[in-house]
Amino acid sequence: MILSSYGEAFFDLCLNFYPHKEGTAGRVAFYRSTFALQEALHGIEHGGEEAFESGISAYR
Repeated sequence: MILSSYGEAFFDLCLNFYPHKEGTAGRVAFYRSTFALQEALHGIEHGGEEAFESGISAYR
């Protein structure tokens, strides 16, 4: 949420105060990369064609 809302510079600044920052940035990047697929899956599971199309559009 911090990364999406405030950007990478602010996220990097926050990491300087986090005790386990070594693995955190990699995990955040991975989870961020799954957002579009999660949105598409949500659309499939709940009959939301607009959510599906929005999520899957990056892969077409």
